[in-house]
Amino acid sequence: MARMTNSELNRYARSVWRTENPRLFGGRLQMPAFKIQALPEASGMWHHIGNPLRETISLDPKYCTTKIWTRIIVVHEMIHQLQAIQKSARTIAEQHGRFFQHHIVRIVATDITLFQLISTVPKWAKK
Repeated sequence: MARMTNSELNRYARSVWRTENPRLFGGRLQMPAFKIQALPEASGMWHHIGNPLRETISLDPKYCTTKIWTRIIVVHEMIHQLQAIQKSARTIAEQHGRFFQHHIVRIVATDITLFQLISTVPKWAKK
């Protein structure tokens, strides 16, 4: 299977976001911009600069090698978007803490095809 081009990856990530926002997040999230770029230490990254119109999900194409992994990474970043909506200092400070892990479990219970989402929580956060 050939890897997606950056523009195909961008289009696919947007379609995943559009599908999963109402299904897994009750439509509460606002569509972010998507960037395809090499990231130093992550497969994906959610950026928020205090302005909802400037939210961005960045995806590293070397990790988004299949549609399922792209979907998993996008959903992972969507949980970070949800954290910002909560506006709790603790929730935001604990990037992969209890709030994040609660939503991983909730999502996997909703859709078992996303079971690999569990592996996206860093080992240090699972203690």
